[in-house]
Amino acid sequence: MDWWQIVLIVLGSIAVGLLVGGSLSYLIAWLRKKPLFKKGETIEVAEEQSESTVPDLLTELETNYRIATESRTDEMLPFETQAWDTNQGEVHKLTINLREELAQVYLDMHQANDIVWLSTELGHRSQTLDEHYMNLCPRIAVRLEKIMPLLKESDN
Repeated sequence: MDWWQIVLIVLGSIAVGLLVGGSLSYLIAWLRKKPLFKKGETIEVAEEQSESTVPDLLTELETNYRIATESRTDEMLPFETQAWDTNQGEVHKLTINLREELAQVYLDMHQANDIVWLSTELGHRSQTLDEHYMNLCPRIAVRLEKIMPLLKESDN
């Protein structure tokens, strides 16, 4: 086999992977009846904001760290996202790097939760989904190990 044929096979595999991944993301979003991307929302910030955002996030992240490090394919557990979902208006107080890291880890957790939802609500289990969940968990744990000290520091 010539080198250019190998290059074409690799590029074709990448293109097919992107198409399958995009289709799966769209299918999950459609099944959950939620938009794939949230449009910018105008959030009115109250004059007196709660000081409990960081402690709530820390508690949630610690719980999610345990879920990520103790994950098993026989029992896929959903990650908690309540504190993040309800405190979006107050996250702007954090540094931009910390906000970006939090957004990334919560994106991964939402993706893992979509897989858990597919397997529990629809009864759709597959080796591919199980592997994807098991690959997300260590990535989430590594991100959380990086984020939690920064979040604790920002609370002081």
